[in-house]
Amino acid sequence: MEEFDVEVRGLSLRVCAWGPVDGPVVLCLHGLLDQGATWARVAEGLAAAGKRVLAPDARGHGCSDHVGPGGYYHFPDYVADLDGLVTALALQDLTLVGHSMGGTVSCWYAAARPERVTRLVVVEGLGPPVLGDELAVDRMGLFLDGVASPPARKRFDDVPAAAARMVRMIPGLDEPWARSLAERVLVPHDGQLQWRWDPLHRTRSPATFPSKRFLGVLGRIQAPVTLVYGDRSWYRFDDLAKREAALSEVVARHELPASHALTVDVPQQLAGIILAAAL
Repeated sequence: MEEFDVEVRGLSLRVCAWGPVDGPVVLCLHGLLDQGATWARVAEGLAAAGKRVLAPDARGHGCSDHVGPGGYYHFPDYVADLDGLVTALALQDLTLVGHSMGGTVSCWYAAARPERVTRLVVVEGLGPPVLGDELAVDRMGLFLDGVASPPARKRFDDVPAAAARMVRMIPGLDEPWARSLAERVLVPHDGQLQWRWDPLHRTRSPATFPSKRFLGVLGRIQAPVTLVYGDRSWYRFDDLAKREAALSEVVARHELPASHALTVDVPQQLAGIILAAAL
């Protein structure tokens, strides 16, 4: 894996990369509190097939910049960052892959910039579960509390302790891989180590998910869509079938033996599905 930085909208975004620099590009987006390097084992299979795989750390994640004082992480910012990254790197004939939050970002982008996305693979990323509108005022209160006093990041005495925490959260991780991922996103703090991601990500967004409007977004996607799910995942909710039906062209739907962490649990199978979609 190589890494490089790209200036996008005043922030430096770190990009993980694999494969030949002149290969067809597969751009992979990670989920909340994750990092681009989590795509490594998926990317290795794609790179072996001649693909150029790029996996950025989203703003406030991994090794990318945090927003400045007074800033926040509103969802459209992730979409705008993706647009800036595609422009800065002059990406064309793009296969866009998104997991979880990254999948939702990918859907919004493919709908808003149809000329830039040739193929779309959505890995449990057709938006989050819907919360009732009656919670909107309560969410605003939680948002105000969170930005006034963001939650503290968990601290660790050493890298093995942080890696063990990652394995508990994602049992499919083996210890060497967990240690590698942990080392990449730990920073020293008061004699200990803590995660590098911005604690504002653990605050409650003031906005509820616009589920009805999102159906219209999905209907505007012109690229053929491949959907991927894990059979042991929590990612199941009442209107998921309605979201799938809103898509104009679903070319394949896969259910793999995995939890929500498909990039970790079944990387070879996921790589094979992406390769098939990218043909």
